[in-house]
Amino acid sequence: MGAGQPADTLIPVPSGFVRLADLLTGDSVFSADGGTVDVLEVGDLGWRETVAVTFDDGATARVVHEHPWLARDAATGTDAVYRTADIAPHLHLGDGAPRWSVPLAHSVGFRGIALPIDPYTFGDEIRQGFTTAESELLPYLTAEDGDRREVLNGLFAGKGHMPASAGDLACASAASLMRSTGAVPVFEKAGFGWRMTRRAGVRRSVLSVTDAGPAQCLSLLLTDRAAMYVTGADFVLTCALRPEGAA
Repeated sequence: MGAGQPADTLIPVPSGFVRLADLLTGDSVFSADGGTVDVLEVGDLGWRETVAVTFDDGATARVVHEHPWLARDAATGTDAVYRTADIAPHLHLGDGAPRWSVPLAHSVGFRGIALPIDPYTFGDEIRQGFTTAESELLPYLTAEDGDRREVLNGLFAGKGHMPASAGDLACASAASLMRSTGAVPVFEKAGFGWRMTRRAGVRRSVLSVTDAGPAQCLSLLLTDRAAMYVTGADFVLTCALRPEGAA
């Protein structure tokens, strides 16, 4: 199947994020289990029409029409590899519920660096609006697993949820941390607003597939037979090209 994404797609790697166009043979990307798989080849697809696949947690991924997904068809209960072009025309069941869902990756293994502020304290400062510079966030969003979870605990103030009064930066930070640690953000009604909680062990449902215009696109060929990788700032688990002869 013709896996492909725009060349400027951000790909999470152990050191942080790189553009798809900057990946080289031998580089590592994250696989479904949160570990790494090596890049065998980056292929040039030229200019291709793309679509934006949007999921029920707000995550998105931009791909070519032929891009494959390991998806579950709720109409049949079957898990198989389907093209985006197969999914797009049949998004809902008869009752309006999403027909297709994809698995989440496990927590990704960022290497991280020494952090200038205790992670819990930093998360608490974001929640209270004391930290507003996005440039200060990246080392914490790409920290080691335990540090990322502590930032999230600080954002939640130890209560297991983000209060309805939290600002945009706090909510965006919490959503990124949840997704990078193998969960999705869930919004619950709280008084006149909403609060954010973390939910693990679930699947992402496909809500929409919309035209996203043409882009210079590339494909990844990975050394692993499963040929799955984590893509984008929303940590979406998707498929790559399969090595020749792979099952």
